[in-house]
Amino acid sequence: MFDKILVPLDCSKFAEESLNVAIKIAKKFKSQLFLMHVFPMHAEYRRAGVTGKMRARARAHDTPKIREEIPQVCTDLLVQSKSKVTAEGIPVQTLLKEGHVVEEILKTLRQGDFDLVVMGARGQSMIKNLLLGSVSSGVIRYASCPVLVTKK
Repeated sequence: MFDKILVPLDCSKFAEESLNVAIKIAKKFKSQLFLMHVFPMHAEYRRAGVTGKMRARARAHDTPKIREEIPQVCTDLLVQSKSKVTAEGIPVQTLLKEGHVVEEILKTLRQGDFDLVVMGARGQSMIKNLLLGSVSSGVIRYASCPVLVTKK
């Protein structure tokens, strides 16, 4: 039923919970997981960031060194998450992309013929969601497959 599952990750506790749910689904359906992280262009990282620590450093010092560190932090996230999935005996691949988060997730869905997306939601208020937009709502609205949104 779910052969290929995409799991977008962003260093949040919400994404960590979605990975745990995806692992359970993958075990049940003998699925392959694709762990994805999209890092936005540097200017957007000031708002989104990978981690609070990296976000604070990016705000304080807009330097080429900080811009170089961001992809490594993202890669580390994927490596750690892949190890967790591999330990469960589930086939896994990682995808690291740069760009607009929702657009890159949707492009990956179209190109990869996925059966399911499992992702976390921060649970922002309705007003914030309307004003700022939301990755999960953008993916839900335009995804080419079912989307399971987990909340912690």
